[in-house]
Amino acid sequence: MIQVVYDRLHRTPEQDVFPTCQSHDREDVRRKLEEAERIRQEEVPEGVDMATWALAWCLQHPAVTCVIPGCKSVEQVEANAQAADLDMVRHDHPQAVAGA
Repeated sequence: MIQVVYDRLHRTPEQDVFPTCQSHDREDVRRKLEEAERIRQEEVPEGVDMATWALAWCLQHPAVTCVIPGCKSVEQVEANAQAADLDMVRHDHPQAVAGA
């Protein structure tokens, strides 16, 4: 995944970023999809949404102070918030909320 500023006034990604994104190796994409499925089967706890788990996985690293998840519904917002409740998010994380 990549995040860039792109609009009518900021078109630099058209020259620097988009061509690279369009030329991703199909075999590499296939391998990553297979790895994502393996992770879902072997690492994601039963009953936990993979997107929620992925957010928690990112939040477990001490250098990560926040994640910016996408959401299109109240249900997705609630699922995203549940990531902070998974055991893999340490209470001693630099951004942990006291008493959480």
